[in-house]
Amino acid sequence: MRSLKDNGDAELAARIAEALRTLGFFVFQRGVDDPRDVTRVLNRAGVVNVLEILMAGRGIYVVVPSERACRANCRYHECREAEDEERCIEECMEKCTRSLALKASEALERLAGHARGAG
Repeated sequence: MRSLKDNGDAELAARIAEALRTLGFFVFQRGVDDPRDVTRVLNRAGVVNVLEILMAGRGIYVVVPSERACRANCRYHECREAEDEERCIEECMEKCTRSLALKASEALERLAGHARGAG
């Protein structure tokens, strides 16, 4: 695991982890958190491929679990033979994205803890 730039990155990783664990998403604003710093932390935690950074406008960004992998798994595997496919997909997507958020949170917490322990 690569080390973080400084304790600011460890603190950022911990904040993202807590938001993902409790809310399922992380909101940040350019000027408070640099989008490049957020991307670097996500990359170093190894979760950049399971999360998406969406621009909400006016320098506001939202980090959310990626729906792409969940949608394919739900549609073609989990709900393929479901009686109510639409409802099954909706429920499956909710479970899958929540699971991705929790897994990403755990990876970010490990990264933050590792950085704090090394510092």
